Amino acid sequence: MAAKTGLTCPVFDVFNACNSVLNALEVGDALIRCGRYRRILVSCGEVLSRLSRWTMTSRREMRTALASMTGGDMGAALLVEASTEPGIMAATFMANSTGWPAATLFNPHQAPGLPHGLDIDSEQLLASFLGLDTRAVRWLKGHDTDPGELRLVCVHQPSVPFVRTISERLGLRSETVVSTFPRTGNVGAATLPLQLALAGEQGRLYPGVKIALFGLASGASGGVMLINWTASAAQVL
Repeated sequence: MAAKTGLTCPVFDVFNACNSVLNALEVGDALIRCGRYRRILVSCGEVLSRLSRWTMTSRREMRTALASMTGGDMGAALLVEASTEPGIMAATFMANSTGWPAATLFNPHQAPGLPHGLDIDSEQLLASFLGLDTRAVRWLKGHDTDPGELRLVCVHQPSVPFVRTISERLGLRSETVVSTFPRTGNVGAATLPLQLALAGEQGRLYPGVKIALFGLASGASGGVMLINWTASAAQVL
């Protein structure tokens, strides 16, 4: 991507499943705050349709393959710049590493007898995030933020029931969550920038609005980022 856009600046990858963009924003914010760089481009390209499983030989395989059929492909980018009025106010990240078996991608060379493509136990996956949600609410309240009073929220969206359950557990009002799954499916790490772009098109991004980004990734990991939207906070490309 750097070559095609003519960039000669340093380039490196940040990879953490569906939380990759959120972690990249965390890294970019830290580099800007310590004075290393003034402008950082976070880019993301997802091709989850390649991981879909269309061959199933049992009910168990069908149950764990269904989620793989909703993967979408998308490219997104966020431009973050240094400012006298910081947009990224605070962030926290947490993990439940014992939850990793809920969503896996088997290596066909090391696991020849197991299904190729994403293998997701949706119930197990949701259960792996329980506990992270209560920690997120506690962190928000520690930053003088009531989840129920937020006006704009972006939540990772692997399915409609998943978003509904997580939003209820976080205490979010449904009308504040930017909905993307019904139209695009699960676009992985591109979900949060997609929601910001859609919110911009809807006129919901304006100076002074407080935004919460909720990242959720198999593994399992969770993240929350509070953003005060300003003209220089970020540009959605």
